[in-house]
Amino acid sequence: MGYECPLTHAENWAREQAGLATLPPSGFIDHHLVGTVYPADAEVQVQVLVGLIVLVSWVAFLALGRRRRRRRSHRAGGAAA
Repeated sequence: MGYECPLTHAENWAREQAGLATLPPSGFIDHHLVGTVYPADAEVQVQVLVGLIVLVSWVAFLALGRRRRRRRSHRAGGAAA
């Protein structure tokens, strides 16, 4: 994506302080998650699934906020009448 993951930077710093080799160029996520948390051959599917989860959570967050604003404005309008 054009930038280093903050976790990669933090782990490389800690490894250097301990006198160990830094992470490979692929970084923290590839080193610790791919093949460990999910199979390497499912990487694209996992990325799509995570993207969908984030999208659904934002849609739900926006819908909930809109619903709360409507309730507040409805209560304020009802109290004034």
